[in-house]
Amino acid sequence: GWTWWWSVTSKQMAKTLFVCEHDHCRIIKESWSMCKERRSTFQLGESFFVELARMAPHIMHLFKRPKVIQAEQFVAVVDALVSFVEEPSEFFDGFKALTIRHIKYGVKAE
Repeated sequence: GWTWWWSVTSKQMAKTLFVCEHDHCRIIKESWSMCKERRSTFQLGESFFVELARMAPHIMHLFKRPKVIQAEQFVAVVDALVSFVEEPSEFFDGFKALTIRHIKYGVKAE
């Protein structure tokens, strides 16, 4: 599990550094703000889960909570990711607990 986690994390860190070096942080923040202005929390979450179901229908059984709650959680996670875009190290400090929780859920690297 840790090998997979580090592989994913290190790739994302490299992407984040590239993004920060090219003024993408501002673009990311503005784009997410625009998404939230134009769509409700439910619409944003619904769009994500529709696409997830299209791409990975075999994992949809893992999402048992009501769609409204899932949508709120999705938006909260993206809010957190966007807030850490300029300081990814702060995000990765908290990412470990999230990873462990998902491993306990039975999530596997694919």
